[in-house]
Amino acid sequence: MKKWIVTFGIIVILLIVMVVTKPSEEQYVDWVVDKAGEQLAGDNPFIGAGIELIGPNIIRNHTTEKDYFIFKEYKTEMLGKKVKVIGIFHTFIPISKP
Repeated sequence: MKKWIVTFGIIVILLIVMVVTKPSEEQYVDWVVDKAGEQLAGDNPFIGAGIELIGPNIIRNHTTEKDYFIFKEYKTEMLGKKVKVIGIFHTFIPISKP
């Protein structure tokens, strides 16, 4: 009986932590901008600056968010490419890549 109560308590605590640590859409947008900056900027600092300036608005306008209580799913579609990402524990896990 005690083992069941302890297991149940651990599951409840884990679920609460998962709910509290779901990343926000702003955190997702910042993560995408950082990833895009790493891939596109290269040796040209102007591209990196451009991504930092206009990237967040573009990403926000092309992203949908679904909340599944313990995690969030983000879908971003741009230029015919779709990316699906799961947000959980303040971390983003790509499920599909362009």
